[in-house]
Amino acid sequence: MVLTVEQRELMEKNRKKALEIRRKKKDAESKVPLDNNSHDQNSVNQLFVKKIVSESLEGQSKCCMKQNDRKRSEVRSQLDEGDERKATMEDTCEVLEDFEIDAPLTVSKKEAMQVYCLPKGTLAICAHTEKENPHYKSWSAMKLYDRTEVRKRARERFGGLDGLVDERNKRQNRALSRALDDTKDLFKM
Repeated sequence: MVLTVEQRELMEKNRKKALEIRRKKKDAESKVPLDNNSHDQNSVNQLFVKKIVSESLEGQSKCCMKQNDRKRSEVRSQLDEGDERKATMEDTCEVLEDFEIDAPLTVSKKEAMQVYCLPKGTLAICAHTEKENPHYKSWSAMKLYDRTEVRKRARERFGGLDGLVDERNKRQNRALSRALDDTKDLFKM
């Protein structure tokens, strides 16, 4: 598959934008004071989240604006109005992993099982929407799950973001060691 010049330019533009967002996030994290006063820390984190949400909306296409408007309104309603569940650092976009920053709001079943390490039983109780399979029209419909719900269930299951990352790394290491064991005698004479 050959990419057109416009596609390459768009990919490069998006890559630079992602790197800039990552750089700003790291700069802001280094400026946040690490004191034990949770009230002050929470207010600093809320300001940071508002800044990130507003900056992420600048210069994006109209199709992405609807998704980002939804994200921004959810985060702002939690921060400003103080719903029955308070906006904590787990609910805001600051704790998103790098691959989740501009990811779609839905996640496929395969991605939910591989990236979020959730079994089929957990996905069976998650709300989903069905969409026609874009690759093969005659196949059964795809199940798309809400990314925030899948993320929440995965972090509950593995004890937070660190537990999820550890579990993902364990699974990758297990797969790597299995592949090495299968191929260790491949080049022996």
